[in-house]
Amino acid sequence: MNLKIKVLGIILDDKNNLLLIKENVPKKNKAFWNAIRGTYDNAKETLEETMLRECREEAGAEVIITESLPYHFERFNENKIRIYLPFVCKLKNSTVKLQAKDFQEKLNEEIIELRWFTKSEFNNINPSEFMEPFIYEIIKRYFNR
Repeated sequence: MNLKIKVLGIILDDKNNLLLIKENVPKKNKAFWNAIRGTYDNAKETLEETMLRECREEAGAEVIITESLPYHFERFNENKIRIYLPFVCKLKNSTVKLQAKDFQEKLNEEIIELRWFTKSEFNNINPSEFMEPFIYEIIKRYFNR
């Protein structure tokens, strides 16, 4: 069984706009919206430290974790299971930036866009435009509580 623990960030600015990344998926020849997320695979880090690192690596964002949300269990098949631990994060610095291609390549990333969404704009995104529909659902549950 392939079980991984993942962190997922709901990154908000001071107006509660949501930061999403758009990632190119060469296998599908398409780009999809995604939350900042990553794998907890370093026992020297806490889950929170993993989340902060992923924000820096994927968007150059310095954030403060303000809340942890209930975990999300996703079984892709009988051998691939992921447990997602969502965190709500507030932006500390005033800017985010798309990382340089060579930096992204070292991390096996292909992020092509960073964009802020209002709650209304987010609600108008079709879930099929997301890397995984459950990511859309996790964010939607947060916004609609």
